[in-house]
Amino acid sequence: MSTRSILLLGAGPLQLPAVRTARRLGLRVVVMDFNPRAPGLREADSAHIADIKDAAVALQIAREERVSAVLSVCTDYAVRTVARVTSELGLPGLSEEAAERATDKYRMREAFLRGGAPSPKAIRVASQDELAEAAARLGWPVIVKPTDGVGSKGVTKATDPAGLELAWRRGQAVCRSGVLVCEEFVEGPEVSVEGLTWNGETHLVAITDKITSGPPYFVETGHTEVSQLPAADQESILDAARRGVKALGIDFAASHTEIKLGAHGACIMEIGARLGGDRITSDLVPMATGVDIFEGAIRVALGETPDVAPTRGAGAAIRYFLPEPGTVVKIEGAAESRNVEGVVDWVLDVEEGGDVPPLENSLTRVGHVLAAGATPTEAAGRAERARSLLKITTRR
Repeated sequence: MSTRSILLLGAGPLQLPAVRTARRLGLRVVVMDFNPRAPGLREADSAHIADIKDAAVALQIAREERVSAVLSVCTDYAVRTVARVTSELGLPGLSEEAAERATDKYRMREAFLRGGAPSPKAIRVASQDELAEAAARLGWPVIVKPTDGVGSKGVTKATDPAGLELAWRRGQAVCRSGVLVCEEFVEGPEVSVEGLTWNGETHLVAITDKITSGPPYFVETGHTEVSQLPAADQESILDAARRGVKALGIDFAASHTEIKLGAHGACIMEIGARLGGDRITSDLVPMATGVDIFEGAIRVALGETPDVAPTRGAGAAIRYFLPEPGTVVKIEGAAESRNVEGVVDWVLDVEEGGDVPPLENSLTRVGHVLAAGATPTEAAGRAERARSLLKITTRR
């Protein structure tokens, strides 16, 4: 019997667990990544160096390799590519229309409005004058973001007209289409919901509590699994996530739903038609719940029914190191930080003499600590302690 093959779009550190999971499941693994140093390329059975946004190349590779499934995890860049290839080859996956809605933040808002999913009011803007008019209509403060942005790049909170110039510049710097979206600002705790949908039925696996850097950029600085919010709030969050997934038309894919719990209940910030990054789905979900959601996503891509029943009730947490921007002159406490009880992963991407950039998006973070515990509170406490023990001194 011939071994089935899967094409994985993306082979970076966040995609590496998918490569390994697919191999563990006995699949022949084909990967595609623009970066020749991507770690997943070395572990694949067949590696292709190409842009994961290039659907024509991905389709050619899929045909040549005779793949049975196509998948990308933890990145929005390949969502449209996956949909195009699976549609062309008749494989399980997201429709191209749903993929477009899930990767255009204004079309996403329109879909939520039509589908009755709670979401902030939003206005599409293509000039600074339009942005000023939109902010005045929505009321202060507002969030400004590129319609095609990823990883919190170019997202800015503006509290008055003076702040719109910076918001426009930051959005335009990373926006390929040149079009931004101006949205109502929602105050409240933020969570994400990790799910899988197959045959049109959505299964929500876990709610993750989030910590962000706050205004103006709201970079995620920590996650704790599973949520400790009151049960009623969690039900509101799950209901909103289900409505949002349905409104986008996600029927055969993973979903990563970001929600704020505002004054009027759960409000959807965004939904990614893929697994969540930041080690949420690769580490936090299985550590806390026992669900291997990476395996689940692969089985959905193969047209199989995954097992998403929780088998564990524990805790897991990740915290990102947050040194002041500047040149690193001293690093202290690394060994003590690594050796905190429960720490299972510890990464620092800067050394003495290196530079710490301003914390403006997720790519400017310089390291993290991942910890396990019997409960979410214990895991979070261990991660916080490990972070506090690391002292990084910088000089501007």
